[in-house]
Amino acid sequence: GKIIISNLSGWTKEIIEKNECGLFYRREDIDRIVRSVQRLINDRSHLKQMQHNSRMLAESAFDKDKLLDVWVEEVINC
Repeated sequence: GKIIISNLSGWTKEIIEKNECGLFYRREDIDRIVRSVQRLINDRSHLKQMQHNSRMLAESAFDKDKLLDVWVEEVINC
């Protein structure tokens, strides 16, 4: 999986933090994101764990077949 790096607050930030699958930063805090990326470069095990978490999130929450099933169910029940 690929880690998520985002400066969008709200649900995106919540997903990143809850699933430990990436980095969130405020646009005005570039130094913080640079330090965070440098830490991941130096701590490959933490990076690999975040990548794994990101992949698991993608498969469980954003799989197109699962999303299609949910959508079809919603349409049928309207």
